[in-house]
Amino acid sequence: MDGKFQRLAGPPVPSATWTQITITLLGDTGVLSINGREVARNPAMTFNPVDLAADQCYLGRGPDGNFFRGRIDSFRIEKPTARPGPHGRP
Repeated sequence: MDGKFQRLAGPPVPSATWTQITITLLGDTGVLSINGREVARNPAMTFNPVDLAADQCYLGRGPDGNFFRGRIDSFRIEKPTARPGPHGRP
């Protein structure tokens, strides 16, 4: 990683409405989907989450303390058993 960021940047998430955000990582490709529609793709995601060796992980907070102003209804991390299809599901 060498201090570089690998990002998936999409459009703003709709406010005041339930929104499904899915991030799928397969090989070196990361895909960001909002409500089942792909909005960003990065074919150069060369590290895996385990490579970060993070001892503190935050959900809804950036490294500078910029907090997410909403609610997180559910959060899952899954290991796919097959190639993901539409909506990031195997």
